[in-house]
Amino acid sequence: MIKTIAARALFVAGLCCTFADEASAQASVNGPYYATPSWDQTLPASSRFLVLANFNAEAVLDRETGLVWQRTLDSLAALPGTYADRCLQAKIGGRLGWRLPTLPEFASLFDAMPMAVPPLPPGHPFLGFPTTGRTSLVTSTNFTGGGFPAAIFYENFHGTPDIGIGAFGGEGRALCVRGGTPAGR
Repeated sequence: MIKTIAARALFVAGLCCTFADEASAQASVNGPYYATPSWDQTLPASSRFLVLANFNAEAVLDRETGLVWQRTLDSLAALPGTYADRCLQAKIGGRLGWRLPTLPEFASLFDAMPMAVPPLPPGHPFLGFPTTGRTSLVTSTNFTGGGFPAAIFYENFHGTPDIGIGAFGGEGRALCVRGGTPAGR
C-alpha cells in the first residue's frame, strides 16, 4: 500500500513536471514577448510604438492597443478601388489581413493635447503624414446622420493646428491596420 501511494505520488509529480515543461516551451517564442494591450495605459512613443523588422519595417506595433499599423500613410495609393479595397489587397511587410481602421482605432493614434500637426505623439515612427494644409484620414466607420464614411481631419493653417471628425467626401488618405475586432462600423 505504501509502495502504491509513493508510486502514485511520483507519477503525479512527473506529470506536473511534464506539463510545466510543455507550458514553458509553448511560452517561449522567437523575439520579444508583448504583454496583452490595455486601452487604459498611456505609453511614451519611444516605448509605445515598435517598428516590426519581421514586416520589413513596413508596419508598426502599437503596444497600447495591440494593433499593427501600416507605417507609411498612403503607400497603397496606386492600388485600384476604394480605400477599404486597397487595404484588403495590401501585402504590407509580405502579409495579408489588412483592413481600414474604425474611427476609434484611428483616433487612438493621436494626441489631443498639445495639438501638433500631424497630431501623432512626438517621436512616432510613422511616415508620410503631411505637416501643412488639411489632411483627411478615412475610416471604415459610418458617420452619424448619413451613409458617408467618417474621417479624421487635421490641418495647420497659419500656424494654428486643429483636429476634427466629420463625414468624408472627397480626397483623403488611408492607413491600414491589422488585428483587433472592428466594431462601430
